[in-house]
Amino acid sequence: DIHLLKLSDADQAEAEALLTTLGVKRPYVALHARGSGNDPSRNVTLEQIEAAILPHTGRGYSVVSTGLDPLPAGAHWPSVTPLADSRRASFLLSAACDQFVGSNSGAWTIAHAYQRPVELMNDYEHAAWIYP
Repeated sequence: DIHLLKLSDADQAEAEALLTTLGVKRPYVALHARGSGNDPSRNVTLEQIEAAILPHTGRGYSVVSTGLDPLPAGAHWPSVTPLADSRRASFLLSAACDQFVGSNSGAWTIAHAYQRPVELMNDYEHAAWIYP
């Protein structure tokens, strides 16, 4: 199994430190959700988010919001937005996650590139190239 992209040991350690800072335990879902201020085809509702993460939280997964939009997820789960370097934190936590759940926007490609399992909440037509 060839992995083209892999976090360095230092980046992995930084991701683990971010989880500690946010109070998030492994296994965790990196959640990326677009709010209402974006392309309507990429927006998700809180109800969609809750339905998408329920199977994971039911198995003991924690959730961290990696989206940089202020809503909808950041108000309900630990979020990278208050961190000093929220963009780097979002990247690292997406690349190191145990499961990525997101809207059909570009953020899911980080988790996919680092061979993390990805679920898209609003790609009803399976248009994203993640599908075989």
